[in-house]
Amino acid sequence: MAEYELLDVVVIGGSQAGLAMAWHLARQHLRFVVLEAGPEPGHTWRSRWDSLTLFTPAQYAALPGMPFPGPPDTYPRTLPPGPVLVVGGGNSGFQIAGELAATRQVDLSIATKAPVLPQRLAGKDLFWWLTRLGLMRVTAGSRLGRRLRARPDFIIGSSRRRLRAAGVRFRPAVAGAEGRTVRFADGSSLDAGIVIWTTGYRPDYSWIHIPGVAGDGHLIHRRGVTDVPGLYFLGLPWQHRRGSALLGFVHEDAAYLAGRITSPPSASRLQCLPGHAQQTPVAASPVAFPAGGPPQHWVACPAGVPSSSAWTASQRCSPSWPQKVALSARTV
Repeated sequence: MAEYELLDVVVIGGSQAGLAMAWHLARQHLRFVVLEAGPEPGHTWRSRWDSLTLFTPAQYAALPGMPFPGPPDTYPRTLPPGPVLVVGGGNSGFQIAGELAATRQVDLSIATKAPVLPQRLAGKDLFWWLTRLGLMRVTAGSRLGRRLRARPDFIIGSSRRRLRAAGVRFRPAVAGAEGRTVRFADGSSLDAGIVIWTTGYRPDYSWIHIPGVAGDGHLIHRRGVTDVPGLYFLGLPWQHRRGSALLGFVHEDAAYLAGRITSPPSASRLQCLPGHAQQTPVAASPVAFPAGGPPQHWVACPAGVPSSSAWTASQRCSPSWPQKVALSARTV
């Protein structure tokens, strides 16, 4: 990149959604850069338990133009010896508990029971069926989509019966802990020297200080497009379809947003928000741009920004600041 080259797009977040967006931007011949808080792109994936198994087969687990490699099994060997308490009854919790049960005593604490589906049905992978039946393309606003969104995520390829047979003991939700003693919701307790938390996460959009974007813990958008001129999101659960946040399906939303970024701007998209005249989103922390000025578009990753960072509304409306922004989440 030339020292004074003006960028078209800045992609903030270099995990699956950000990389998918970057691939589509490259196909549009746009000038862009990917900013990642970690030491390298995809750092979130590299910091996971290496032997976790994706419940999507290889053909549904690849980024556009990049097949998904199989990582080596290393993390279980780094644990100290002794019994393990795994807290969290999702896919990660079930997989980790099943793997560790081969070499040690494992207790699995589950707060909410999730429905279970087999990995293969009638000789075909589950996602082969989901794709052929059109369930991965169910939209968030459809009647079926609303029903699916209200259900907890499925456990895929694991089962309580199989874990019990491997010696895993099931516990209710964790109610508290003191020292090595963990208390459960039924009043029982366990001396736990090793605890692995697999409870997932909740999205936190409190760092986005742009009027009309986040409210009551939710983002306000239509297929990733907000009412703020040029502000987009990517990689959100159910952003548009069931597969929007999954590794092998996020590229569809990335392609859609890339098309929006390259579409000719309309007058309405180049105006400031009503009631917020002379305001446009800018970074709260100083950012040095090699172009002698900010880029025209942004693609950002909320999950990859420290909680101390924030987006605010500058008391000006400068055409040099980005007209389009896309925020991509790091979910799988």
